[in-house]
Amino acid sequence: MRIALAAIAVGALVASLGGVTADAAPSADPPRITELSWSPNGKWLAFLVDERASGSSTSLSVVRLDRGVQRRVVTLTSPGAALYGIAWSPDSRRLAVRSYDVAGHTRTLISAANGLDLRQLDAGGRSDVTPSSR
Repeated sequence: MRIALAAIAVGALVASLGGVTADAAPSADPPRITELSWSPNGKWLAFLVDERASGSSTSLSVVRLDRGVQRRVVTLTSPGAALYGIAWSPDSRRLAVRSYDVAGHTRTLISAANGLDLRQLDAGGRSDVTPSSR
């Protein structure tokens, strides 16, 4: 069942991001999904999309599989900036992701599972989620 849901979710992601068609120019560089992460309860799928090859952005989105809700949580448009390392709280209510930029600055972004209430920890803050989900 979970494999079938994953296949449907990835298919929906590819469809929503657009794809390469037979008449696409050889230089066309479609967005790449670089990381997928299931929430511990299996209801949410978080994913990173990297469009930096086309000079655009990198972003974090979430999909709630049982309700068909998809939301972009954060998008970084600075050249050389990227997101990495999705981590879920044990109760699946929050997720965290790390970001970096060309100057070497890192930060941790924390959001509710539904993609709302995005917060940033100060540089050097902890990147793990404690067992109490705080």
